[in-house]
Amino acid sequence: KCCPMFKQRALPEDDPNEYVCWDYHVIVMRTQQNSTIATATSTQILDVDTWIRPYPTPLSQYLDESFPHASDPTFNKQYLPLFHVIKAEDFIREFYSDRSHMFKNGKWSSPPPDYPPIMNGLKIITNDDHDGNERMTGSNLDSYISISGETKKCVYTLAEMYERSKDSNTSEWTI
Repeated sequence: KCCPMFKQRALPEDDPNEYVCWDYHVIVMRTQQNSTIATATSTQILDVDTWIRPYPTPLSQYLDESFPHASDPTFNKQYLPLFHVIKAEDFIREFYSDRSHMFKNGKWSSPPPDYPPIMNGLKIITNDDHDGNERMTGSNLDSYISISGETKKCVYTLAEMYERSKDSNTSEWTI
């Protein structure tokens, strides 16, 4: 499933009507306690691939500017995003990707980022594909993209994310 996102650095900043379709996109959600009201919190988004300012960006602003098409009644709802929420420490400990999903038929589908792949100290491993041929892989990306599987995953719809952005009295995401 791909999802259109606006204001992404993969596109020029000066064209607000252009979008990029991602099959997945990683952002950081940071929830902070309000300094004036002890029980109130705010959730901010840190997305190194966005043009949206300020940085970090309040959750509701990030959703509005990244997915402006979502409120269009003619928009096909199957292309709305889903948000797989993962605790930061789990993601840092368990996620790895060698970017092999970006390299098909001997070429890059898009230029890879300048920073090194996230491998968590792992080496590229060899797996057998369905034809019995060995192929190199060093990624568990598919297990993060998939919203089904053996383990229970915390997945929010766009509407649920908007609701969450309005709830300033909850300090923890249910994960």
